Amino acid sequence: MATQDDTPAILLDFSEALRVLMSALGMEGVTRSAFQSRVRQLQRMGLLSREEGRTYERFSYGLLELARMAIAFRMMSAFMLPSVAVRYATERWAEIVPSLIGGLDEADARNRWSGDSARHTPVLAIEGVALSRLGQKAASDSRYDGPLGRVIAHSGETDLIGVLTTTMTEGVVIDTRSFMSRLVGELRRLDYVSEAQVANEVDRLRFSAP
Repeated sequence: MATQDDTPAILLDFSEALRVLMSALGMEGVTRSAFQSRVRQLQRMGLLSREEGRTYERFSYGLLELARMAIAFRMMSAFMLPSVAVRYATERWAEIVPSLIGGLDEADARNRWSGDSARHTPVLAIEGVALSRLGQKAASDSRYDGPLGRVIAHSGETDLIGVLTTTMTEGVVIDTRSFMSRLVGELRRLDYVSEAQVANEVDRLRFSAP
């Protein structure tokens, strides 16, 4: 697959993607087998999607796929159930992407095609309505199908408590700067990845939201 300027896409295999993701998330102390099992669980739940007609192909991983998995792991680290994290990372993807781009270093966050800088909104506040209603589901239910809370992105430079108290009473706060720059840095360290590929992957992530 090639991008709009014919630069080859970054296509990591599963093993390399695990290494990059674990390093970016600072999970060196977690056993690889446990991390791998969780990634496979998220994929079975529909976190990543294949192109139509390619249902049985193996996944390949670029920045878009790695970022989607990373934000799901960060939500789970904040005690969100995997099934709920998957729903947020798919159904609310358009609201999450700007914060993922905002979590990059300024040079990487810049739009390659227009030269415009991304909005600096690396902090996600996710309303806790879904968390408060989980008790209404039986323990055996595999998927939470209730309403999702709001997702609000902001700069993090203002008073965070003030932002939250004017928008929601409880929720999860995630600063994407904690992993997005590291994720791109891990891709850059791969011998076969060029700067042009990294730039294209950032824009592929940027334009992934419908």
